[in-house]
Amino acid sequence: MNAESIRENFVDEADIVKTKDLSFGDPENFPIDAFPESIRLLATELSDIHQTPVCMPAMCALGVLSGSIGKSIIVKGAYKDRDTFLNLYIVPVAERGSGKGVIGEILCKPLNERSRELTNKTKRLNDLKRVDIINITKEIAKLSKQPTSSNPTQAASDNDHLNELQINLQQLESEVKTERTLLGNNATSESVAKILAENDETLFIFSSEGGGAMEVALGAYKKEGKADLELLLSGYSGDFVKYNRISRPPIELLNPRLALLLSVQPVILRDLANNIGAISRGLTARMLIFKSGAKRQKDDRRNLEFTYGEAWRCLIDPILEYRLSNIDPRILLCSPAAREIFADFHDESVAFEEEDFPDLKGEASRWRENTIKVAGIFTIAAGITTITAECARAAVLLVRWCAYSYFNSLKDNRKERNLEEFEKLERYLEDNGGSMNLGELHRHHSFDRDRVEALLAVFPSKLKLERRQQDGKPGRPSEVVTLINKST
Repeated sequence: MNAESIRENFVDEADIVKTKDLSFGDPENFPIDAFPESIRLLATELSDIHQTPVCMPAMCALGVLSGSIGKSIIVKGAYKDRDTFLNLYIVPVAERGSGKGVIGEILCKPLNERSRELTNKTKRLNDLKRVDIINITKEIAKLSKQPTSSNPTQAASDNDHLNELQINLQQLESEVKTERTLLGNNATSESVAKILAENDETLFIFSSEGGGAMEVALGAYKKEGKADLELLLSGYSGDFVKYNRISRPPIELLNPRLALLLSVQPVILRDLANNIGAISRGLTARMLIFKSGAKRQKDDRRNLEFTYGEAWRCLIDPILEYRLSNIDPRILLCSPAAREIFADFHDESVAFEEEDFPDLKGEASRWRENTIKVAGIFTIAAGITTITAECARAAVLLVRWCAYSYFNSLKDNRKERNLEEFEKLERYLEDNGGSMNLGELHRHHSFDRDRVEALLAVFPSKLKLERRQQDGKPGRPSEVVTLINKST
């Protein structure tokens, strides 16, 4: 068996993309009518003004709403006893110069202004604290030079006061280093973790040129290019994460929540789709990735006015006001009918993978969660307090469209990636006489069960996984991956 023979047979054996019609995910089929009127009218107008497919402004608006909400709203009752926050990871794919930056900046303006107000207010407070630091430092120096009182009671009191001043000084010195903000941009995970720790563990990362942030996540600044995914994974799900830092206190995040709106060029999508770590660890599954179809257009010479700006601000401002009021999170309840729609969509995602995309196991695992998040945002935008069946169905339409768009975008490189993976596994097995223990493959070559099972599904006549009892050795049989017809 060699690479040439495998490639000759690949179309017949491994072209499983053809089993699913993914045209629903094309930009012209974007379900704009599923959006609440407050977003639909805004997106339609921006689409007309900036000559871009309506999916771009609609999804950007959804992302900005998610980033504005932060942790201030929670959905209850949508799936078992789990609470669902409304933070989304939205990744539009568009060509350079297609207008994605202009649309994003317009929609992000209310959030950006409030973030600057928060930052400036913090700077003013920190300036006052720096004055306090100077005064406390002088007082500590003065007390330290005084001789110890011969009166034990007075000596103890002086010592307690000195300790209190030192504690206050440490607290103030820590506070003046904080940065209060609602928005982040391209940064390393440790920098983002620091900002999260200083901002209630909540942050919206927005970039109209999100390739830089994606490159950081995929390991651009890590040794050997190892993907740096921990914070993005934890920031979606709210999982505990800790960063140990040399000579500085560690950063511990108990329930971080990131929202992302990162517009990227097609080349970044290819890098993301080819990154085994991003796929196997579930980063791409968390994202709503879609091809927007946006591209440079000739100027239509129309001078149109954006009329929905004030209505958009009236939607965003109360959300931010509630978030910054430090009141307990608002609760959105889920109707039983909506919960059943979410459950049916989850079942659809399971069948989608098992029947059509066994080599992409887990890529549809977040369909239900993303749908609940979208339905929650639709509910807020519609001005109601309970997720209805109508909101749930609308959210299903949108998440399904994003999923089909993403899976359709994998067509070009999916075959090649599977071939490369197979050829790599083939070399390891041939070097080991044609078969290898599954555990050894994982330990020595990072081929875990999911990667092996994906290749078994794509190349059923080339590979097999079987249980073997080691000769003369008691205990459980080993799982062994074997090349079929190795002699050929």
